[in-house]
Amino acid sequence: MLKKLYHKIKYFHFVLLPVFFMLHVINYYYGLIPRDIILRHSFAYTALTVSVFLFAQFYYRDLVKSCLFSFIALGYFFGFGSVKDFLSESHTLSRLSSYSILLPLVFILLLSLLIYLKKSSGNFNRLTAFLFIAISINLLIELFFLTKNIINKNDIKNDLGDPQLIAVKKYVPCDTCTQPDVYFIVFDEFTSSGCLKQYWNYSNDTLNNYLKDNHFFVSEKSHSNYSFTTFSLSGTMEMQYLNLPPDYTEAGAIDLARGQYTLFNNAVVNIFEKQGYEFHNYSIFDMKNHPAYNGIYFNKLTDLFISDETLFGRTMRDIGWNLTNPFVRNQRVRDSLAHVATFNIRDPYIKKTIADAKDAVSAQDSTKKDFFYFHFMLPHDPFIYDSTGQPRSFGYMDIKQRYLDQLKYASKVLIDLVNYIKANSKNKAVIIIQGDHGFKSWPGEENFEEKAFENLNAVYLPDENYTHYYDGVSPVNTFRLLFNHYFHTNYNLLQDKSIQLFFKPDLKKIYGMRQKNS
Repeated sequence: MLKKLYHKIKYFHFVLLPVFFMLHVINYYYGLIPRDIILRHSFAYTALTVSVFLFAQFYYRDLVKSCLFSFIALGYFFGFGSVKDFLSESHTLSRLSSYSILLPLVFILLLSLLIYLKKSSGNFNRLTAFLFIAISINLLIELFFLTKNIINKNDIKNDLGDPQLIAVKKYVPCDTCTQPDVYFIVFDEFTSSGCLKQYWNYSNDTLNNYLKDNHFFVSEKSHSNYSFTTFSLSGTMEMQYLNLPPDYTEAGAIDLARGQYTLFNNAVVNIFEKQGYEFHNYSIFDMKNHPAYNGIYFNKLTDLFISDETLFGRTMRDIGWNLTNPFVRNQRVRDSLAHVATFNIRDPYIKKTIADAKDAVSAQDSTKKDFFYFHFMLPHDPFIYDSTGQPRSFGYMDIKQRYLDQLKYASKVLIDLVNYIKANSKNKAVIIIQGDHGFKSWPGEENFEEKAFENLNAVYLPDENYTHYYDGVSPVNTFRLLFNHYFHTNYNLLQDKSIQLFFKPDLKKIYGMRQKNS
């Protein structure tokens, strides 16, 4: 009976290819890819598999040849990323990794296969049997590793902070302490006033004077602990430095995804909830039981884990920009159209995050204890606003000037929001304002390391008791100080330091970054 079943299904070896591919990616990035992304790609690749087979069957009118062509064609599609990486890293074959050679070569090989199978009179029984057995064995191996990952709960290995939530388990809620509402506000890539003065010759007096006049403590010598958003916020929300290898100097896409994973079930939110607070997530990250109100900003990252391995996904990542307005030859016009397209996407998103933040503040229930986390992608690039918040007209202005103009607008947004919070809370809420890192749009420039870490860092306490705050305090100690002050904890403060990490090649490709000093 098994023999009969084998002879019936062996021709459909190609059906197992997308299953093997998805299982392999899931195992490699276990715990990092959301289910909705897995399902979306699974449906897409199922449709692709069926389409390739139907095309082949229409062309050949022969089941064996149709299945064989489908297997090889899909093999090219799903294995393209691995083959290109292999060629790129090879000293002798690296020239073949060029798209101008590789894509025509793939096309010629597939066309040759299409014609060869059409003319061939062979039955291909041995090859069919070999392919079925080979893909079946590999599929069983992936199923074994998936089972092992599930049983051992290996997804927890992605947590770079406190996966066992030891700090949360040790925390004892305080019944007698003051429990003000807390607003944690992050302005992405907002550098310090000192950095602006030194490298831009700009005094951010409007913001500086506002913060001082409103009795904020400002850490003028603050440096972020990491220069990557997911690492920086993970360290802040876990109240510790991340558990990275001692020789760790470069971060790849998988590492940033682990940063997101670490944030998902962080110590700070858990402690607030244990203290009886309600958490409102207006950040750019999903957190346990609290999806991001405006969606995940870095959702493209985990999506690329799958698509980058395929022919279509890798090609679009690396050279897809050539397909933007392909009939417009003038580069300046193309760049101008791209600028407009970017504005039309980013402007509604940013305006919505600002409006949603105000709505959340006005809807706050004074009878409840609330912890709000707002995250604004300002003054982070793309630089689409002038200093007044109006759309920036296209032009090849110096990137530092564009950053400065958008920072001026971000300062106005910040001041307006803080005024709104203070008015609604009657000055009784804690307000923490931070840049997750500093300016880093030119990683090849001298003193990049300083710009990348120097960040805005200010806090307002309703009782204005800043005895334990000091100039130079960094984000990793933000909530240690706050919990010590209000919840009567006794956390030791950690040494304030910045850990320099660089992008691995895969991240440089994903974000279109140039090599350092190129």
